[in-house]
Amino acid sequence: MNETSSTSAPLMAPAAGGPNPAPLLEPSVDRHEPGWRHPAGRPRRRPSRRLLALLAAVLVSTGGGSWLFYRHNQPDARFRRGLEAIKARDFERVKYCLVGLPEAPRYEPHVALLNGSLLLERKQFKEALRELHFSLDHDQTRPTALTLAGMALHQLGYFQLAERNLQFALQQDPEQVDAHRWLAAAYYDVGVMDRAMVHLEKVAEMDLSDPRPHRIMGLIRMDKNSDAQAVEDYQESLRRDPKQPDAQQIRLELAETQMDLLQYPQALKTLADSEQTADVLGLAAECHYNEGRKRQAIEIAERALELVPHHRPALLFKARLAADSGDQKRQRQILEQLVKHYPNSFDSHYNLALAYQRMGLVDKADEQMKEVQRLQDLRRENDELLQQAEVELYNADIRYRLGVISDQLDMKKLAKTWYRAALALDPGHFKARVALNN
Repeated sequence: MNETSSTSAPLMAPAAGGPNPAPLLEPSVDRHEPGWRHPAGRPRRRPSRRLLALLAAVLVSTGGGSWLFYRHNQPDARFRRGLEAIKARDFERVKYCLVGLPEAPRYEPHVALLNGSLLLERKQFKEALRELHFSLDHDQTRPTALTLAGMALHQLGYFQLAERNLQFALQQDPEQVDAHRWLAAAYYDVGVMDRAMVHLEKVAEMDLSDPRPHRIMGLIRMDKNSDAQAVEDYQESLRRDPKQPDAQQIRLELAETQMDLLQYPQALKTLADSEQTADVLGLAAECHYNEGRKRQAIEIAERALELVPHHRPALLFKARLAADSGDQKRQRQILEQLVKHYPNSFDSHYNLALAYQRMGLVDKADEQMKEVQRLQDLRRENDELLQQAEVELYNADIRYRLGVISDQLDMKKLAKTWYRAALALDPGHFKARVALNN
């Protein structure tokens, strides 16, 4: 795998022999050619002599107050405010700070950094990389330039180069929280959860207002069956921002984790704070049933099916109710309906096989057990590949195979994520590109 095989994108990486990063490809944009415009939307001009004379007169006439104003608008102070604006994602303020920087060669890296941040915000990733190249040779601009370059490279799908720039940014400045943030995203995207966790924990520690690290840590720990820690993560994420865009999904995952811990009252409280979707109602029905409220559980399951007629958890719950009441015929009908709509549902095939066995339908039971075995083999291979992916960080074939398995298990969204991960590691991976486009 070679991420530099595509020569269409200007990429940056730390130089092998020295402390300063070097571009792998030279920028194709000349910032000094006539008519070049910076992203603030206007050509940069030197202040006229008349304007400088006027400024001097104002300073003399108004005394100390004007001196404070003057100091506040000195290039170094203005640039520091520009850096703060980048961290705060206040790009109108970045534009304001940019316009006040002089054209002197000393400030070229500072101007380029602010320009690059504006281009990055506009999703002009290649142009941003070309601009950020000019910020790499100055101590004051290099850490942020490397962080922004890593962000751009991640968005362009160049995983290894993004990783190297972001790691080098942290070597230069361990307080670059966005470098931790984007390294966490990059590792999570390619399935290297242990490394993602390291950076998620740093972001959670450094930015107490950000709810996202704990949300992702909760998901990772839920997948690893660390349910008690996952509950704490989800609760902390919601504490930091109960109205975040993913709040509904977080509450759903939190309730599932609480149910795994047999915390049914707590799960019901979590679900009560959620929008009453079919997924929420399906979980609530199970909680009420496990708490001994059978009639209420049945009513809630029916409401879930009114919203989504073939809702899998609600139908599985109704099949369980039929089995508990001894109605084998009704259980069989529901499970046959389930495997028809969800041909790759392990639980549906397994429960139908058991139902056939109880009814003495041996051939039908054997047929379902073959499907159970097929799905079990896929799930086992998936788990083995996930462990392998943690070790073989740059292996695109593993990610491609995980995508194929996800497709076979009808997890289409997850499959696309794995195909993109394969392409991030190897942009020339033909099979992954074909699968992603299908």
